[in-house]
Amino acid sequence: MARVILRPLVDRFFLPFHYFQTRMTTTTRIGIQGFGLLGRSLFRLSLDRPEIEIGAVAETADPEMLRYLLQFSTLPWRYDGDVALDDGSLSVNGVSAPVVRAGGAGEAPWADLGVTTVVDFRDTQPTRSELEGHLAAGAERVVLCAPPGGQLDRTVVMGLNEDRIEASDRIVSAGSFTAHCAGPLLRILDGAFGVEQAFISSVRAYGAGSRLADVPAPEPRKGRA
Repeated sequence: MARVILRPLVDRFFLPFHYFQTRMTTTTRIGIQGFGLLGRSLFRLSLDRPEIEIGAVAETADPEMLRYLLQFSTLPWRYDGDVALDDGSLSVNGVSAPVVRAGGAGEAPWADLGVTTVVDFRDTQPTRSELEGHLAAGAERVVLCAPPGGQLDRTVVMGLNEDRIEASDRIVSAGSFTAHCAGPLLRILDGAFGVEQAFISSVRAYGAGSRLADVPAPEPRKGRA
């Protein structure tokens, strides 16, 4: 059941690649920045997509722990394939990707790694100037899998505007889960009846940033248990 639920959620991160891939005849080589739950899920799902190749994983955590979390996951499902850490690279069923110690945009040498598109999974709201660090490091495209901290070339929401991506869009956001859940529904209601105002309550399960006790945080509500 977890796999059925997670797959469409992670699939949305491939949407911005579709426009670019239709103009390519070779495999798109992707770099993953941030190897949390969604980063690891993208790695797993890419193994079933021949048009996608993981060129590198950029993280600051211990590579052996990354290997462990890639194979054993509490939330989606345990990966039954052969997962190993071989000379600094994550290897899954013979497909390997080097692990680079890099926490910020542009710290990983994307050009040297042959990466053309970076998928940024960091749990932040980076600005365009920060994300341009990926381009400076050699990437051609950047997909931010969160709402941005400012204006980017485009924010893509499945069912709303994925067909409007332009070839000139180099840094795009995949938006938020709330937008992907509520956006298509509001579009249908607006087309059928018209929507003047809308109020949405988003209820979420515990995540990595959720607090078990009251602690200082950048935003008061996010510091509450």
